[in-house]
Amino acid sequence: MIAWVVLAVVLSAGPAASEYRSASFQSLPDDAQSMIADNKVKELFPDDQATPGILVFNAREEIQVSDVQTVLDEVREADLTDVQEMIDLSVLPPQALDGFFSENRQTY
Repeated sequence: MIAWVVLAVVLSAGPAASEYRSASFQSLPDDAQSMIADNKVKELFPDDQATPGILVFNAREEIQVSDVQTVLDEVREADLTDVQEMIDLSVLPPQALDGFFSENRQTY
């Protein structure tokens, strides 16, 4: 019994677990796909109060930018009250657009 009391006193005298908290913990390297995506979201959607909506298009055949633009135009024309802003694909350079496609161009 005395050993348990001594052990409890010794352990409670040490540092608390909360003293070991890390303000910024990143377990993935900066070049990981999810880290790159997270950085892009922070860059393109800096408003912490809003939640970015990311649309993913997938088809059995190659997707064309014009098809995606058509869908985005329909969303814009629907005038949804919670949609504050959308990226206009027509102003992006072709190199930027290509970065959104999968290798087989079936996912955008």
